[in-house]
Amino acid sequence: ETVVSHYHETLLSSKEARAYLEKRKLWDPDLIRGFRLGFADGSLVERLGRSPLKKDLRTLGVLTGSGRELLKGCIVVPILQGSFVVNLYGRKVEGTQHLYLPGPRHGLFNAAGAKDAPRLVLCESILDALSLLILGEPGAFPMWGVNGWTEDHAAFLKGWRGNDLVLALDSDEAGKATASTLAENLELYGPRTVDLGSFKAPNGLL
Repeated sequence: ETVVSHYHETLLSSKEARAYLEKRKLWDPDLIRGFRLGFADGSLVERLGRSPLKKDLRTLGVLTGSGRELLKGCIVVPILQGSFVVNLYGRKVEGTQHLYLPGPRHGLFNAAGAKDAPRLVLCESILDALSLLILGEPGAFPMWGVNGWTEDHAAFLKGWRGNDLVLALDSDEAGKATASTLAENLELYGPRTVDLGSFKAPNGLL
């Protein structure tokens, strides 16, 4: 919570972070505040000073063994289990790198908003889910990359109350292959696959 709050405050005052999100058409103040998006500019270490919290953050992987911020230079998105932050996703504003905290991928993004949505739109990344939310899809629900379907996703689906499961994965070969596999594995839910045409991903469509 300390890290998420600091990164969120940093994003709201960062011209660099705003420029990146605007370029991706994702600068939406309501979404940014609702999901507590943040930006890691390296100032967390300074803010903590000699706090004993640093040891815990090394254990979690927020800080590396050398004491630097793992997600420095990233837009940072909290990943939740219920109402608790259990992981962080980072997307470099320069380059294309995606980062998570070390260890198994767990937790979900937009589970609270998607659980009652009549249509669940499964996509590859959090930025694609944010794009779909802006496009008017409250059931936007990201995996953790093309191979990022987890037990948490499967458990969520069992309790989901809607009736229209849509697969909106990237239009590259990896995305198409994963969509085909998921369509087979999730046959019970009658999924349908969206063809994004010339757009590689939902963010490209936005």
